[in-house]
Amino acid sequence: MSLNASDHAFAAAGKHCLFLMGVPRSGTTWLRQTLTAPPDVGASQESHPPA
Repeated sequence: MSLNASDHAFAAAGKHCLFLMGVPRSGTTWLRQTLTAPPDVGASQESHPPA
């Protein structure tokens, strides 16, 4: 696995990127809200795969 420019930018800034995924109705919304409570943590909106 190789790192791209944005990976190096995160590392240089001392930031980390974490991807969490889960099935519907498994507590992922609660987990997202809990993890993003601190103001220095961000997250994208939940995405739903096409049916």
